[in-house]
Amino acid sequence: ATNNGDVYTATTTLKPFQLPAIENLNADGRYKLIVNANALLDADSTLDITPAVLQEVNRLYALEKKDKDKK
Repeated sequence: ATNNGDVYTATTTLKPFQLPAIENLNADGRYKLIVNANALLDADSTLDITPAVLQEVNRLYALEKKDKDKK
C-alpha cells in the first residue's frame, strides 16, 4: 500500500519533468491540444497520452539521477 507521503514525494520529485516531457513528446507538433486531466470530464481513451508522458518523465528523471550520481 502507498501512503500519502509517498504520493506527495513522487509527485513533487517528478513534477519538474512533466512539462519538458510533454514538450519532447510534442516536438513534432502532432498534438494540437494537451489538456490537464483535472479539467477533463470525458474523452476518447485513444487520445490519452498519459502513458507516453509518464514514460518520458521516467526517462528524463533517470537521466538526471544518473548525472547526479556521477558527481
